[in-house]
Amino acid sequence: MPAMVVGGAALALLLAAAASLACLEIPDYRGSPSDTEAFARWTLDSSTGGGGGSCRCCGLCNERTECSALSYRPDTRQCLLFSKVASYSNFERSFEQGGPKYFIMPGRSERDQFCRQSSDCTDSTLSCIGHICTDDPTITCRDVLTLRGGDAPLEGFHWGAITGRTLPLNCALDGFTLLMKASAYGLTWSNDNWKSHSHPPADPRHEFQHEAYSIMAEAELIRDSAAEKHFQIMLRGWYSDSIGGGYFEGLNMTLERSTPLLATSPPDPALVLEIQALGEKSSINGTQQVCRQNKCQWTPHPTVCC
Repeated sequence: MPAMVVGGAALALLLAAAASLACLEIPDYRGSPSDTEAFARWTLDSSTGGGGGSCRCCGLCNERTECSALSYRPDTRQCLLFSKVASYSNFERSFEQGGPKYFIMPGRSERDQFCRQSSDCTDSTLSCIGHICTDDPTITCRDVLTLRGGDAPLEGFHWGAITGRTLPLNCALDGFTLLMKASAYGLTWSNDNWKSHSHPPADPRHEFQHEAYSIMAEAELIRDSAAEKHFQIMLRGWYSDSIGGGYFEGLNMTLERSTPLLATSPPDPALVLEIQALGEKSSINGTQQVCRQNKCQWTPHPTVCC
């Protein structure tokens, strides 16, 4: 359909009234399905009143019974209407300041599609968990990667869930879920904060390597959310050099699913020696050590878990 420019005071009043039926924005997610999936599109006239561009775009969606979702791009004033709610498999995340805002209509979300609350799910056996309609109580970064169709790498903030509780997760590489970022830059880790501290930023371009973070309290629930006999845990370091620096992978282990992640006693001496050797090797290679020696215990300080 060719783009249309919408204007006029009468239309503005109509759309303002229709918008009261509510379009729900997915928290902290900017983006949109492909333009080719839209069944209607407009460029909204900037001189038109009616309570803002996204509000008028919502009104246009409300006027059409086939409309289940919409996106509005503030910088171009482009309004796109969609007949289906997006899922991870067809949603293109945007991290631009003026990137598209995405909204869904209440009660239109099918399995694995985005939602704001459980009443949005068309199937009453599903609940809105991790902002998707599902019957899975735990949504990890690995699950998000699978829902995206296995595309890698998966980096930055995504909505997830632990035993039915929606929370933000920071994802890395091929479906790893960040458990702890021990680089504190002035923060003192203690018994009061090492299991739970801070949240990942909504924008994965953020200098996250400088942010202290922990969801260690959820570590074993994440570990137990998969059915395979083994899981992986990795220590990932950050180095700085004359051209900026970057991540490097340190210790990477495959362990029995029953292996505890939270230790109540010091780790096996052989494991400590292995990590010390890794630190020395990293130093020889001209990069920073994976961690300071007093932190070189994978319990209770693992970085990522899959």
